[in-house]
Amino acid sequence: MKTAFLILLISALTLTGCFETKTNKRSTKTTTNPVGATPTPSYTYYPYPTPTGTAGPGRPPYTFSPVVAHGLENSAYNGTYVWSSEAMNIPSSVMQTDVKFDVRIKKESPPAKDTIDDNGVICHYVSFPYTKLKGTVRIKAAGSSVYKSMAFETNATTGYSAILRFGDLADFPQTNGYYVIEVITPISSNGGCIREPGHPDVCPYWPVPRTECYSFSVELATDYTNSF
Repeated sequence: MKTAFLILLISALTLTGCFETKTNKRSTKTTTNPVGATPTPSYTYYPYPTPTGTAGPGRPPYTFSPVVAHGLENSAYNGTYVWSSEAMNIPSSVMQTDVKFDVRIKKESPPAKDTIDDNGVICHYVSFPYTKLKGTVRIKAAGSSVYKSMAFETNATTGYSAILRFGDLADFPQTNGYYVIEVITPISSNGGCIREPGHPDVCPYWPVPRTECYSFSVELATDYTNSF
């Protein structure tokens, strides 16, 4: 009788759901950037070519690896750096000088579709074919919040900007430490004007939109290198 009673009790509990089979489930969450969202800038150090020779005559100016970036045409981002010598962990000895501190920007070719920019974001679209870039370079003594800025515009034929001679400024900051270079937004190109010649909204320049990518290099000459 006891055995029969136990069998009946187990059957009843099973039918009423008192016995519950538990399955361990591990949820997964996929995070994606919403359409149109701008990723927070993060920067990776890319080694620059090590100059040859000794300090002074014979040592070429420093050339830093090309930058690939998406445009940030929204004015809310104005003043955001797209390249920083400090964020790139360039050795402080490279950024030291007493008098000469010359910076030059070189326009690089428009990045191809599916190129990965310096933030790790894919350039999904083919960039407008630009021949000139325009923007601002600023410098400061390390640890200071006071910047000195100069505008640049690259030449359509040579690809280079005029030399930005920060050391010639009457108020060039003096320091026993090192200097910091930043290239800041907005960066504009003549890509829209090439595509739509004479259009007043995009000629002669327009801010590179966030759907487009562009590329440039930074060069530096100091007391310890040759001039450009």
